[in-house]
Amino acid sequence: MRPQYLDVGRHGMKNKGQVILDFVPNHTSDQHPWFQLSANRVEGYEDYYIWADAKPTDAGVNLPPNNWLSVFKGSAWTFHPVRQQFYLHQFLKEQPDLNYRNDKVRQEMKNVLTYWLEVMDVDGVRIDAVPHLIEDDYLRNEPRSQSTDYKPTDYEYLVHTHTVNQDGSFDLVVMMTEAWTDIDNVIRYYGKDGRKGAHFSFNFWLEDLTKSNLNAAELERIVSTWMTKLSGLTPNWVLGNHDNHRIASKVGEEKADGLNMLTGFLPGVQVTYAGEEIGMEDGEVDCKDGDDFHEDCSLYKIMSRDFERTPFQWDNTTSAGFSTNPKTWLPVSSKKDKCNVKTELESERSHLKTYLNMQKLRNELGNLSNKVEIYKLGDGNKVLQIIRYIDSDVKEDELYAYHYFFNLNDKTDSFNFADNVELKKYIVLAASSNGKRDAGDIIDGSHLSLDAYESIILKTHRNAASSLAGNVFAFLALKKDWWQTATFYQIYPKSFQDSNGDGIGDLQGIRQKLDYIQNLGVTAIWLSPIYKSPLKDGGYDISDFRDINPQFGTLEDFMELLRDAHKRGIKVILDFVPNHTSDQHPWFELSAHRVEGYEDYYIWADSKPNDAGVYLPPNNWLSVFKGSAWTFHPVRQQFYFHQFLKEQPDLNFRNDKVRQEMKDVLTYWLEVMDVDGVRIDAVPHLIEDDQLRDEPRSESTDHKATDYEYLDHIHTVNQDGSFDLVVMMTEAATDIDNVIRYYGKDGRKGAHFSFNFWLEGLTKSNLNAAELERIVSTWMTKLSDLTPNWVLGNHDNHRIASKVGEEKADGLNMLTGFLPGVQVTYAGEEIGMEDGEIDCKDGDDFHEDCSLYKIMSRDFERTPFQWDNTPSAGFSTNPKTWLPVSSKKDKCNVKTELESVRSHLKTYLNMQELRNELGNLSNKVEVYKIGDGNNVLQIIRYPLFFRYIDSDVKEDELYAYHYFFNLNDKIDSFDFTDTVKLKKYIVLAASSNGKRDAGKLVFGPFLCGISYSNDELWQIKVLKNHVFKWQVCSFHSDLLILYINYPSCKND
Repeated sequence: MRPQYLDVGRHGMKNKGQVILDFVPNHTSDQHPWFQLSANRVEGYEDYYIWADAKPTDAGVNLPPNNWLSVFKGSAWTFHPVRQQFYLHQFLKEQPDLNYRNDKVRQEMKNVLTYWLEVMDVDGVRIDAVPHLIEDDYLRNEPRSQSTDYKPTDYEYLVHTHTVNQDGSFDLVVMMTEAWTDIDNVIRYYGKDGRKGAHFSFNFWLEDLTKSNLNAAELERIVSTWMTKLSGLTPNWVLGNHDNHRIASKVGEEKADGLNMLTGFLPGVQVTYAGEEIGMEDGEVDCKDGDDFHEDCSLYKIMSRDFERTPFQWDNTTSAGFSTNPKTWLPVSSKKDKCNVKTELESERSHLKTYLNMQKLRNELGNLSNKVEIYKLGDGNKVLQIIRYIDSDVKEDELYAYHYFFNLNDKTDSFNFADNVELKKYIVLAASSNGKRDAGDIIDGSHLSLDAYESIILKTHRNAASSLAGNVFAFLALKKDWWQTATFYQIYPKSFQDSNGDGIGDLQGIRQKLDYIQNLGVTAIWLSPIYKSPLKDGGYDISDFRDINPQFGTLEDFMELLRDAHKRGIKVILDFVPNHTSDQHPWFELSAHRVEGYEDYYIWADSKPNDAGVYLPPNNWLSVFKGSAWTFHPVRQQFYFHQFLKEQPDLNFRNDKVRQEMKDVLTYWLEVMDVDGVRIDAVPHLIEDDQLRDEPRSESTDHKATDYEYLDHIHTVNQDGSFDLVVMMTEAATDIDNVIRYYGKDGRKGAHFSFNFWLEGLTKSNLNAAELERIVSTWMTKLSDLTPNWVLGNHDNHRIASKVGEEKADGLNMLTGFLPGVQVTYAGEEIGMEDGEIDCKDGDDFHEDCSLYKIMSRDFERTPFQWDNTPSAGFSTNPKTWLPVSSKKDKCNVKTELESVRSHLKTYLNMQELRNELGNLSNKVEVYKIGDGNNVLQIIRYPLFFRYIDSDVKEDELYAYHYFFNLNDKIDSFDFTDTVKLKKYIVLAASSNGKRDAGKLVFGPFLCGISYSNDELWQIKVLKNHVFKWQVCSFHSDLLILYINYPSCKND
């Protein structure tokens, strides 16, 4: 029997790819039997959910127990007429939060995981909404946030000090968590300091990228902060997911490759939301056609997540190859005509080919050290450079340095990135589809020119090493666990592939596309929640943790998918959402009815006393979705806490029974079903302040009193206990110090890595070399010896290509692929997929209120994957898809990109192939800003220097890898080898929007590429026993740079 805290899953190193499921333990559906039982106070189920009495009032009305707000706006409490109490739902009212202070609830969740991991043999789970799992058991009001921009019903109106990241939230036994919190809390979800925790907690920083904030400085900040904070933990990088607009929509499709390359290049885990590999953007969905939040069309554009959930675009047919039904569950994006798998595979250059290249490269990158060096260079320091090196104590013939560059200028930028190194020649390993360079091209580092948003990854060309004979240092490629250099490909099942023509993606659809996934070169697929659910929050309101939502298929379908994925070497990770359940979960019903043993499964609190006798919430805590986080339950006559929807009552993780339930769920999926791991959602929300103290007002003045941001969530997020969970990969959207706390470190078991979402924050306005340098440098510095990860987007954030511009997609994809650690790709990022175009009427998420739809909805980044340019983008045979297919499918689709000479997909494919090589490098990176305005990003990766030896080495294997990304909007030329002897480099990968001229580096707009140096210029043969003098010329952080002095050698 494996230990209960588990590891990355049973398949470990024996398979290349795995299947990961979304697991949503925080809440169930209000239709779950547990909730019904709890609402009726059936013995044993009374406290499966968070129930609380109404706040006393003189008027005798039922007021929520406190001020807690739902993530989806309004009170997080809903009154249940049967139980006569309020139940907590941090998300939708149909997603009542489970009570993780109840041992039975914990055991239920443990059994669910055991089922999926042991019985069904999935490879892992991704755990959703982990920070919301436990709330303050005193149900204290949360303080007002400082922002004045939010209404009192907005989740941001309060500071969630009592409903998010409570201490117990960090004690769950999980693999991969979703913890939207600051980085320190994210890190707490990792196992660390002897405390078991997540393998990793999701890093959502890249998901915040938009066109306005995507710049080298922001990327530098994100990567540097995460790498620094995580130290010995495993980082992860996420660009988007099913709850956020697609990254291609948020930053611009032209930047999709650059960000995909970034998450693939950085050390740690790469998470790709299905569609990101083809540059898929948000779909175009009207409220009337929507699924999420379509009930209120005034909120649809704001709240709905339909746009990022539109069907995957397989081709340019009517339903994009997703379904044979012309009516898909969401409309297929119009972008399917160009953005689809078929087109991109047929293209000479495409997002998909860039992604595929990066996935091949990640196998190589997996052998590198997790340390990175980050620089901003070029015009205005807008070019991001990240450098990675090989681990120490290897044979000299494996001396590598890898460089990632992303030009975040809107013009071409030229620069010299090799001022202080001996090697001048580099080979391109991967390049964005918007460039002209190809893998294998040799370039000269003394004058590198990157077009606007071009991204490349370079490494020192092997022939360059012949010039560096003499006394050198030897290196060792330390064997890493599979997940430390993995590329996680995130799939929002509803949008990936429809197998039965109902317009909705399903498990058999994913199974049908396993060959495509395998060809991408990704390590594992991570599935958003597939559990039984009323779907009030896209499946994150779970009513049965051990069963499959009939919309997606059956357990048999899942077992077939798992088996076939494992046959292809693909690991499977599930989303695990322990923070809450649906309000239809039996636990909630039992808890609402105060059934013995279930009374405290959820967070219940009495109404706040008042003279009017009305039911007032126990405190001021706000839901993430706006409004109070408390809902009065009429049966229990108490308020229940829900950090998200009122239909998502928070579990009480101070209850040992709840913890055991979740442990049993994990055991079920990891041990019984044999999944390879879990991603844990909403980890910072798992535990709340047990005194239910009000949260203070935030400093922001931009939020209403109902907005979540209105309060500073000091009592509901990142509470100490949340960091004590045993997890693999956590979602912790928080500052980097908290993210690192979710890692396991210093004897404390924790997450393998906690998601790094900094790249998700990139936009057109902030994407520049300085910002990328800041992100990479901060993460690499903070993480130290932890495993970094790089995420550009996911189902909850606008697609990175939409946020920064499609032309920058290759540069970012190549960046995540080039950096050490884990690359996370949201399906569609590999083809540069952007947000879909969705009207509130066609939406699914937050479409009930069209005034909020554009603001709150996540539909845009969930539009169907674009496989081809047919009406439903190859996603479905049904012309009516669950979300409309994006109009961008005509150009952005797999088929078109595969058929194109250059495309996002071909760039991605090249980068994935290159990652195999980059895996042998050190995790240290050097990051520079060069070129015009220092807006060309250069990142260099090397082997890790270990010990001094004599000259008896294989000099022809001395590598340095360089990544360049011209973030100028014009061509930029530069010399990056002023003070080094090697002048020529070979291009290993290049963005699809670039080009290359013989003898000179000229990158087209938004070009990104990778190369390593090639010493063809020297034509020197060094005898085996010939010893040259050497001298140490400089030190860069922990990296010792050697300059070899050749008194008798000349460059002739």
